[in-house]
Amino acid sequence: MVLEGRERFSVLDAGLSTLRLVPSAGFNAGDRLKLTVRFLDGAAPASATFVLVAHPARSEALVEVYRRKRGVETYQEEVRQARIEAERCKEENARLRAERSAPDGLTGLISTAVLSGRGVDFRDLTEIATQAPGGAASKHNVYAYRASRRVAVEISLKSGADAQPWTAEGATLRGKANEELQVLQVWQSGPLAPGSATQRVVVEAETASESPQGSFTLKLWDTDGRRTVTLGNVTFP
Repeated sequence: MVLEGRERFSVLDAGLSTLRLVPSAGFNAGDRLKLTVRFLDGAAPASATFVLVAHPARSEALVEVYRRKRGVETYQEEVRQARIEAERCKEENARLRAERSAPDGLTGLISTAVLSGRGVDFRDLTEIATQAPGGAASKHNVYAYRASRRVAVEISLKSGADAQPWTAEGATLRGKANEELQVLQVWQSGPLAPGSATQRVVVEAETASESPQGSFTLKLWDTDGRRTVTLGNVTFP
């Protein structure tokens, strides 16, 4: 195998059918390194090349690679994984269709059961939410909301030192035990640019419980993933 930037990995463990890589702290968001592996059995394809991309918030703990020359068992596993992914997409599509067909306003919230009998709980996090240094923008106000199986974080952002406009394209909400809430959508009122007024960003997520416990870290990133905004100590009512 040939790994570009080998010195930037703290662990490289190559087995007969597995390759374990542990990156060091010397990565920046958007860094790309090439990895080429060669197979020992002499069959085609003789090698495979991958591009490893550093992302500010997301990671793939396990990546399975299949060659076209393989046994029946690997085909069966690929079909099983495809069925799981298809079922997940089917459920997501049904949820999106239900939301699109629902009416607007409070009626829509009630019809989709997002608004329970308890209504929407609210918490002002402006004073307690912390921001990591070096972000693409600075926080002005931070609010948290909770409804039935849904939570949302609203952040008013001010332009930072970056001269380029900034728009949030993705987000994660991760707890201290590394549990991650499923982010449903990220909405921004408009691009954040120097000299412009504050812009609002709303991150909505689905929870497995009525009231997610503990504090979470919210990370936002733009299209290329290089400029991020990170808020800590995010709690929900």
